[in-house]
Parts: sequence; structure tokens; C-alpha cells
Amino acid sequence: MQQVLKDLRKINTVLQYDNLWTLDEKADLPFNTLSGVLGTLLKVDLFIASPEGRILGVHDQFQLNNARMHEYVSTRQFPDFYM
Repeated sequence: MQQVLKDLRKINTVLQYDNLWTLDEKADLPFNTLSGVLGTLLKVDLFIASPEGRILGVHDQFQLNNARMHEYVSTRQFPDFYM
């Protein structure tokens, strides 16, 4: 139970982010940080994407091992048929 609470606190810290995005509409949301925290806690590769397929955050736990995924990450965009 202690570990679960500790993990939830990590997530909460990222989500609060000093409430920066509520104060400044142009602020960059911490998607890479959030994906890193969640990916580490869940022990998975994790992508956060917009509804349009734009990659907002990436956590690469197990090292991407194919050219297709490397291309998506480098262009920060999933193809339309993924969405």
C-alpha cells in the first residue's frame, strides 16, 4: 500500500506542475514528464497522443526496435489509420 501511495504522489506532482497550464495558455504541458513517470511505474513503453495523432509524450522503456516506430517518434506523428 505504501508503494501505491508513493507512486500516486509522483503522478500527482507531475499533474499539479504548479498549475502552470491554468495560469498561462501558452505553457507547455508536461506530457514527456507524465509519460516518463507513468511508463516507469507501469514498466511499459508509453505514448501520449492527441486525437489527431500528434505524439505529445513518449516513454521508451524497452527501446524501440523497428524503423517504423522510430519514424513516428522522430516526426512526432502517428499515421491517420492509427487514430
